[in-house]
Amino acid sequence: MTRLLSLARSRPALLARIVIGVFMLLEGLLLAFGPSASAARHEIAEAVANADPSRHWEPYADLGIHYAALINLGLLALLAATAKIWTRPFESSPEDDPIVRERPALWQRIVLPVAMVIGFSTIYGMTSFASKSLWWDELWALKVCVHGTWKPDKKKPDELKFQPTTWKRCAFYYLKPTNHVPMSLAQKASLSVWRAVTGAKEHEFSNLAVRMPALIASGIAVLLLMRLCGAAQGAGLGALLLMVHPWHLRYGVDARAYAFVVPLCISAILACRRIIFQRGRRVGPWIWLALNQALWVWVYPFGALEVGMLFLTLAIFLWRGEENLRDKVTAMIRGGVTHLVAAMLTIQIFLPNFMQARLWAGKEDQGHAIDASILKDTLSSLATGMSWKNQVGLPEAQGLTGLVNELGSEPLAYGALIFLLGLSLLGLGWALKHQPRTGWLLAAPLVSAVMLALMSAGTGLYYYPRFAIALLPIFVAGLSFTGQLFSFYTQTQRRIVLGVMIIFVIFTNHQRGVLMARPYSGIGNAAEFVSNWPSKDKSPLVACFGLGREVFTCYYPKADDPVTVAELDALRTRAQSEGRDLLIVQGHTGFHTDMLPAEMKLLRDPAKFEEVASFPGIDSELLYRVLHAK
Repeated sequence: MTRLLSLARSRPALLARIVIGVFMLLEGLLLAFGPSASAARHEIAEAVANADPSRHWEPYADLGIHYAALINLGLLALLAATAKIWTRPFESSPEDDPIVRERPALWQRIVLPVAMVIGFSTIYGMTSFASKSLWWDELWALKVCVHGTWKPDKKKPDELKFQPTTWKRCAFYYLKPTNHVPMSLAQKASLSVWRAVTGAKEHEFSNLAVRMPALIASGIAVLLLMRLCGAAQGAGLGALLLMVHPWHLRYGVDARAYAFVVPLCISAILACRRIIFQRGRRVGPWIWLALNQALWVWVYPFGALEVGMLFLTLAIFLWRGEENLRDKVTAMIRGGVTHLVAAMLTIQIFLPNFMQARLWAGKEDQGHAIDASILKDTLSSLATGMSWKNQVGLPEAQGLTGLVNELGSEPLAYGALIFLLGLSLLGLGWALKHQPRTGWLLAAPLVSAVMLALMSAGTGLYYYPRFAIALLPIFVAGLSFTGQLFSFYTQTQRRIVLGVMIIFVIFTNHQRGVLMARPYSGIGNAAEFVSNWPSKDKSPLVACFGLGREVFTCYYPKADDPVTVAELDALRTRAQSEGRDLLIVQGHTGFHTDMLPAEMKLLRDPAKFEEVASFPGIDSELLYRVLHAK
């Protein structure tokens, strides 16, 4: 290690070329012994000739792995050739820190942060739906990528056999963007550990184990936000608002990519701030930033907008922080190389997925571009963790709430929204003036969020409120700075922040209660109900109707999957002929009423079906009913 450090100081270009050479060797080995590009192209040609390319994911992934290695081999050669340029030293050195800081003890550097993350993660798990039923997106990823599925046994067609997924499929299957790969890989690892500890069988899974990576990521997010905001008196305390914010209790526990976006956003800001403080002189923060930004884009491709804005903000501070032109250019080169390395990492791990994305990108027909209603839901969720308004008169929405429902009228809801968002913006304004590095880095994701919304409005790109989840730590950070807005005294500042927290907790208590009491979706409870259906001689015939049919088999493998009136009638006839009860599980009532009105009319016919149970979720569409055929 001492020799490496000495070499880094005396001949940095040589050390860089040695490291690059190692990676070039790895890429070369991947080209020589990895997936065959010619075999992949041949398989793709056959699939296209049979008009069925969408079912063949693996050759596209193999081709992406091969092309990524080729691209990166070229880029690595370029970096090696220009190593003397981007490793050149700065002419000036930063002034020494006048305050001599002792290195914290081991327990402060490692034990305490780990204990805090475990504590925060436990709180998330205890105050949410973490151990309760998964919902459609989580179940689809679990079935197709993470865990596996039940299929008819080739030797015994009447019996089902569990077929687990491979790690390769988990990492590279991307015929649908619902596979958020880093989360899927973390879930597969979590389930593997859970099985090893509990001795569970291969086909079994745990809702809590599936969500454990999200819980840990959310615990890390709270710790990082405290670190980011802690420079101001009381602000570190205010960062705890993230832990009680209903939006984070939803998407910080939901086992999707959004649970990773929040800590990655905070981590990126911390890395950029460290680089600015050190004026780019140390290698460690640059490596941290490169790895963070590569992971962020892999987790959530739209995160490239935030990465770009943070890079621009970082570049401006570095440029202005140097006095002579040579050091300004050196800083820009270091930043450019760092983000090139991040791009290379992203290419290697994401190009196999992107090759498949070309089969569906632009053809989704989601019909969910941003409009006034979605914008209000987004802003309301950001400020309060509640949607703008819930149709609480509907049976599916009983017990749910929204910002308008809580306050009783839209004018009051607009006022609350303006007040909360405005207060956060004032706090960010204080940071811009008194802590400009932190303030401007916090402002960068605001600009990228506006850019994504404008892209959706201009191009019809589908948009959901959760796409703005990176703004959540920005909003909370703004609120955490409110103490500095109104007082110069430390104790008063802390009291103000504590007061803001108490008011926020009281105001959002209803929504937090929903997240604590209910499962995300009622589908798992419905499966448990039909599994315990009392029958004398024969087990019931069970089917899941419509949208939920693809994932219901995670909880109940032997379910049928009717979609049409004819299929429902056929099931009724079959149940009568076999002398069995017929149970239909149905959710997503609004969607089915719009898209399958004839089928919903049949299911609502009291002469043919009766509702025997219903299981609500945290959204009206996630209530699942169990219907018994008469």
